[in-house]
Amino acid sequence: MKPYTLGIDTSCYTTSITVVDAKRDIIFENRKMLEVKKGARGLRQSEGFFQHVMNLPELLEEASKACDIKSLGCIAVSTRPRNVEGSYMPVFTAGERIAKSLSLALDVPMFTTTHQDGHLMAAVKSCAFDHTKPHIAVHLSGGTSEILSVEWSQDGFECEILGGSLDISAGQLIDRVGVELGLGFPCGKALDKASENHTKRLKFPLSVKGNYFNLSGAEAYGLKYVEQGENIEDIAAGMFEAIMKSLLKSLVSVSQQTGLKTIVMAGGVSSSAYMRSRLPDLFNAHGIEILFADPAFAADNAIGTALLGSLWHRGERI
Repeated sequence: MKPYTLGIDTSCYTTSITVVDAKRDIIFENRKMLEVKKGARGLRQSEGFFQHVMNLPELLEEASKACDIKSLGCIAVSTRPRNVEGSYMPVFTAGERIAKSLSLALDVPMFTTTHQDGHLMAAVKSCAFDHTKPHIAVHLSGGTSEILSVEWSQDGFECEILGGSLDISAGQLIDRVGVELGLGFPCGKALDKASENHTKRLKFPLSVKGNYFNLSGAEAYGLKYVEQGENIEDIAAGMFEAIMKSLLKSLVSVSQQTGLKTIVMAGGVSSSAYMRSRLPDLFNAHGIEILFADPAFAADNAIGTALLGSLWHRGERI
């Protein structure tokens, strides 16, 4: 059996390639952020698709220097955002078409998965957590803030949404306020860095009911603070604090309902150093263990996609 698995993920803002070997060790991993114009809050799907098509050959050429492409045993690709009926975004078609072309040219199988499953697999890999064990996962990213119950099946992760944001995502809150502050999109890294130097935590409203929360009120406050000329450091700390406290209340509720005591954090927003430094103690006080993926495994990547393909290629999928 040929040893390598190629993973491809073409999300809304990142082109990602990963190669893993038979032991599921990473042989090659690289990604390229899509370019967003200054002042813009994102990209049209057509613009994202075009940039992915331009980025993929460059990343594949780099991968070919790390391993012999002819030694690929299979290709795995994310083809949709989530594993639910009707989940679709055109940007994933770019990766899917390239993966299909390579599969035919190299005469190797192609496995399809979802962007969310890739995030979940990358996170448990980074945390050295057994992916077959039931757990709570939080997918916290630019477009998603979901609290999930997660179980493993041979077709991937079986997820049920148990809570999360009812309006805008944590990433949208951060980006909308960040763009208003004049930061480049996406704004998470810059605001997380700024939060390290805060002198006070500005008050942001919380809206939590059971397992769910709303963040649009926090957005209104953030934009108001920008207009009032508050320091970026204090705005950033206040926003992250609001996201954390909303998550804490919701996740404690979910844990009590399900009896699950392990939470795995996935998605780019979960790479925030501010949240990673404060959340574990807050959850430990409730008898809950919270696990954070390494930031490189939390942001959009193809690591989880490649790992899933490797599992399935070796018989862990029927």
